[in-house]
Amino acid sequence: EELTGLLLETAANVVKKHIPEPDFAQLKEQTRKAIQHAMQLGLTGAHTEDLRDLGGLNQTYRIYDELLNEEGLGLRCNLLLYYPHLPSIRESRLRTGFGNHNLSIGAVKLFADGALGRRTAYLSTPYADDPTTSGMPIHSQEELLDIMR
Repeated sequence: EELTGLLLETAANVVKKHIPEPDFAQLKEQTRKAIQHAMQLGLTGAHTEDLRDLGGLNQTYRIYDELLNEEGLGLRCNLLLYYPHLPSIRESRLRTGFGNHNLSIGAVKLFADGALGRRTAYLSTPYADDPTTSGMPIHSQEELLDIMR
C-alpha cells in the first residue's frame, strides 16, 4: 500500500495523544460558538456526542447545562453517551431521559465501523469505486457482543 499521511479512524490516536487538552473555559467557549453557529443556521435542536471531546460525562453535562439552562442560549440538546464512558455513566445518576426541555441525556453511542466518505465503513463486499477495500471494523464481532451485554 502507498503511504498517504492520512490517519484514518483509530489510527489518528497516535497523534491525538500528543495534542494538549484545552481547559474548561476554552471548551465552554468552543461549545458556545458551535451552538451559536447552529442557531444561526436555523437549527433549534441537536443530538451530540461530545463526551470524548469535552472531558467526559460530568464536564460535558456541566458545559451544556451552563450554556443552555443558565445562560439560555436557546438550542435544545440531547447528549449521546459514548460507550467507553459507560463505567463513569453507571457511577453517575445521569440516565437516558434525565434533564429537561433544553438539555437531556440520550442513548449510548457505539461506533462499529468507519464512515462511507473515507471508505472505512465496513461493507460485506468491496467498494464499487475501490475494489481493494471493504472498509474496516472498529471491533470484532465478539467485542461487539461483549459491549452490548
